[in-house]
Amino acid sequence: ICVDCQPDTGYNYAEDAHNNFRYLAYKTGGSVFGYESEGVADEIINRVLREERSFYFIQLTDTHYGYDGARKRVKWLIKSIAQLNPKPAFVIISGDLLSWGADSDNMPLLSWPFTEEENNSYSKLKEDLEALTDTGIPYYVCIGNHDYRHWPVQTDYISGWIPYYLVFGNLRYSTTTNDLHIVALNSGPDNLVAGTYFPPKGRGLSEDDLNWLENDLDSLDGIMNGRDDSKLKKLIFMHHPTINYMDDAWPFPGWGAGCISNNRQEFMNLCTQYNVDAILSGHIHWNRVYDRSMDGSTSPEYQNGYNDGSGDPAKFPLSTFDKTLYVDTGAAYLCEYRMIKCKSDGLIVWREDTVIDTVTGKIYGCPVILHLYDEDTSHVGRNEMGGVDFEIENTTYLLEPVTNTSEVNPAKWNHTIEEISLPYGIDTYRYEIEAMGNGSFNFSLDKHLTDGSKLNLLYRNISVTNGSKGILYVAKDSIDYTIYFDDNRDGVIDREIQPDNVVTNNVPYRPEKPNGPPLGDVGVLYTYSTSTMDPEGDQVYYWWDWGDGTNSGWLGPYYSGEVIEASHVWNEPGVYEIKVKAKDGYGHVSDWSPSLTFQTDITPPITTKTIAEPKYGENDEWVTSDTRFNLTATDDISGVKATYYRIWYNGTWSGWLEYTGNFILFGEGKHYLEYYSVDNAGNQEEIHNQTHYVDDTPPVTIISLEYGDGVTWVFDPETGRMKPHREIRCVTLIADDNGGVDHCIVYWATRDPFGHLEWHSHPDSVTFKGDIVKNVAMFYSVDALSNREEPRRADRAIPIF
Repeated sequence: ICVDCQPDTGYNYAEDAHNNFRYLAYKTGGSVFGYESEGVADEIINRVLREERSFYFIQLTDTHYGYDGARKRVKWLIKSIAQLNPKPAFVIISGDLLSWGADSDNMPLLSWPFTEEENNSYSKLKEDLEALTDTGIPYYVCIGNHDYRHWPVQTDYISGWIPYYLVFGNLRYSTTTNDLHIVALNSGPDNLVAGTYFPPKGRGLSEDDLNWLENDLDSLDGIMNGRDDSKLKKLIFMHHPTINYMDDAWPFPGWGAGCISNNRQEFMNLCTQYNVDAILSGHIHWNRVYDRSMDGSTSPEYQNGYNDGSGDPAKFPLSTFDKTLYVDTGAAYLCEYRMIKCKSDGLIVWREDTVIDTVTGKIYGCPVILHLYDEDTSHVGRNEMGGVDFEIENTTYLLEPVTNTSEVNPAKWNHTIEEISLPYGIDTYRYEIEAMGNGSFNFSLDKHLTDGSKLNLLYRNISVTNGSKGILYVAKDSIDYTIYFDDNRDGVIDREIQPDNVVTNNVPYRPEKPNGPPLGDVGVLYTYSTSTMDPEGDQVYYWWDWGDGTNSGWLGPYYSGEVIEASHVWNEPGVYEIKVKAKDGYGHVSDWSPSLTFQTDITPPITTKTIAEPKYGENDEWVTSDTRFNLTATDDISGVKATYYRIWYNGTWSGWLEYTGNFILFGEGKHYLEYYSVDNAGNQEEIHNQTHYVDDTPPVTIISLEYGDGVTWVFDPETGRMKPHREIRCVTLIADDNGGVDHCIVYWATRDPFGHLEWHSHPDSVTFKGDIVKNVAMFYSVDALSNREEPRRADRAIPIF
């Protein structure tokens, strides 16, 4: 940390530095370089200590144990939160813990075909929450309207809370942790008004609830147990929202949709009076944040609401530094949660997170049934037997009546909500909407991806006739917005229905693979380019990962579609993977681009020469014109680009030739051979050279005679007379290579008693004495390169001289 730093006079732990700076350096692991005043030092120390006391926590809501597939997903979500590092200080769960409050551990459910009855259990949830407490993360819960229901839409106002109480205790309470005062409230069971059921309002707060809350908040007015409670931040959580807006896409729109009914304004007034920082809720399964001005009475334009998929997401993260925030969070059974940071001067509310990519289709109203199929025709949805097929892993299914009824047979309901949520995989899925009668319906589709992108489609007042079937295809990277309707089941598309409303908040598309040099040297600056598009045309930022443990940080902003450049220097040889990601101005981060492999290389390749037979010599310097030369180059990092060679003969060099395969040397005599290789990084090895001699000429066998003193008379057929010849004492056969490789072998043949030739050999020469020479029938010589003289026959007619 540097305060009023003067580089030319800076010092480390100077003797006259204020002691506060020493303490500051100790607390932050930094060093002191200079200071302006004791006041500045105190201010910085206070900031550091305030930050040191900050923490974050997680809000979950609407776990809905008992919905098909809900427990499996929420259990996964809980384990994911338990593994966060750093750990959250605690977790808040704001109601609708079960699908039906008739906890299957305490009282039997009526026959209900669309519920995992064994998982409709508070004890099962508490067991799964041990994944948090086992890692030191406490949790706080409150009751929701579903927790009052003893069987479908039959609310027990009198004793519906008892199964919840038996496991989780009081329906309202408060606690203080660190610098935060937490209040849990009971927003009540369903408050059914004018026969409508969706979105169900909560009964709200009673006079007793308001008095209890006011006393609790009023008690935070001074020093208690050594702590100034008046400076605590205040957080209230309950199930139903206080402020909510649903437009006319929904069956029952308005600012109070799904909110608490009784004492709503009085509750908001108390929150303002006591400077409550935030009110957390769930219930609507949407992610919304509002401020106090959104009371629904004068602002129907939704101007200050921040829908995490519409509204003004640029304002995230939101803080409570100067206002009270009303926060609604998406359902945990859809794997959503929200992170909130607590600092000394307020709470910071972040956009919600999703731990699994999901798409959710929801039908509002009869007379249609919703189905889901994957590419293998696996099915989720109601079947002909009256049950539910549940063949795609990690999906969730729910079915509820819209109007208040005690009828458990869905065929007799006059309105329904039917929802199927699936995790995105590699497949393309399709929703099928099957009409069971004449009428109309509303349909919504919500896509939530872990990268933060979202899509909401609304289809309103779609008319159908009995037997109509509509299909909507969904895929992770794209969604065809069209519902294709075949009204008479003849296989022909009769209608194409587009959504009335499309709300997107997508991340930028995956950037292009970096374009630039794939090879280079250390210490050299290289430049790379990429581009991407943002679905909404927002400006984008880029983050480059250079593969060497360094990155560029966020660069930008740039225009959507603009080709941008970034540069980097690598300081060590090696192989590096360059990749880049993008984000928009709202913090939505794209996937990484495909990687470009960059290799730095300062080591040249190594070329090895091998010579095939025939060859001779310590360094294989003697060859023939049939001897093949092979050059093999290796390079461990960037790889070999090319190998070159040239040959000198008879006073002339050839040009440099690129090596493409074996070659030979033409012409007898001396040759000079030079060669080298170049790698893909441009490194060239030193030139190798060697002298070679080509010898294609076979040796000649020379006959040497040694005479004795005697005379031998031999008949001369030409004259018909006897002629005298000197006595031959011995005969020597000598292989003469006439300046070639030498190192020859003399071969000769004699005949056995049956007249067959028997071959014998001796290096360089062989001598025969006496009559043995008379047995030699043939002879020849071969040099070390296998150049062979033609065999010669011994002359028996006249003695050899």
